[in-house]
Amino acid sequence: MPPKSESLDLESLINNCIKDPHSPEWNRAWETLINRYKAYVYTVIFRRCYDQNIKDYGYNQRYIADDIFSMFLVKLCKNQGRILRSIKIKNNEKAFKAFLATIANRTALKYLKQLKLKSIQPDIEDTEKEHTHIDIEWEVYQDLVEILRQGAGPQDYNIERDILLFNLVKLEDFEDDNLPRHPFFRKLGHRVRDNVVSRFRKRLEKSLRELR
Repeated sequence: MPPKSESLDLESLINNCIKDPHSPEWNRAWETLINRYKAYVYTVIFRRCYDQNIKDYGYNQRYIADDIFSMFLVKLCKNQGRILRSIKIKNNEKAFKAFLATIANRTALKYLKQLKLKSIQPDIEDTEKEHTHIDIEWEVYQDLVEILRQGAGPQDYNIERDILLFNLVKLEDFEDDNLPRHPFFRKLGHRVRDNVVSRFRKRLEKSLRELR
């Protein structure tokens, strides 16, 4: 009689997880794997949420952690556990935990970055939020600037001016009539300003799609 999954050593457990999904060992092995490492993975995810100040954005941290954990499991199971098959040494508990932490961290960072982008792109999912905390506003602004600079092309020869314009219009809700009073925008017509905002919005939307 084969040993129960709960009592399996790590290598045997991983080997059962990458067996034929129709085998009884596969289902029991995945249940054991999840039960054995769930608390550890959640600790990694909560730490990442804390580092990213996710509570300050008004989101429920527990719900966010649950979403990230679900995505984490999808990555592990995808393509019949291909990512588990890539493990060279399967009998090292410390190395396996580091492996799980790496996947959890990457999944969390991708998810949280997407969440932050949604908070600065209210038109995408009608989730407009007020950024009242200066640290949060600065963090959002940094993420926005990074994305817009990375996507800059030959037409963006005034990239810094345009980023400032986009920030004032989309984050600070600057009235259109107030923009010409700003020394940077006195010579900019309405058509140019609208073009900058539209172009950058599309760039952010593209970045969001790539993160999904």
